[in-house]
Amino acid sequence: AASTDVAVAAAVNACARSTAWEASLGLLDRLSTPSIEAIGAAASALTKANKWKEGLHLIYEAEKSGFELTKPAYVVALSACEEGLEWKLSLQLLEELQRKNIPIEDFYIKKAAKIYRLSQRHGEASTETRTTKGRL
Repeated sequence: AASTDVAVAAAVNACARSTAWEASLGLLDRLSTPSIEAIGAAASALTKANKWKEGLHLIYEAEKSGFELTKPAYVVALSACEEGLEWKLSLQLLEELQRKNIPIEDFYIKKAAKIYRLSQRHGEASTETRTTKGRL
């Protein structure tokens, strides 16, 4: 089963690169024990297919289920924020990184600043995606 999970996780990553979000989610369901990397890849595929809310929800549910979010998972979450022009949420993600003592690299700050600029240019996006208590 472990070697099958490795192969399926690799397929999830391949689907994420090609934005095949439906296949990515289907494969994710086949994993006996999904990894945060596979979940992040599926969330990335959703985000690239303009389903950023679903991508954020997938990451939130992973964290709620006990997965420790990795730096790549936060990058995916920030990319979803960028798609949805959710600058306030991107700042909350930075605050979460700080609370967890995860070093906030320049990339994260520049990404949040870009999201803010884009949202101001296009008019502020709704913040209805943030329905939980200060968490993803």
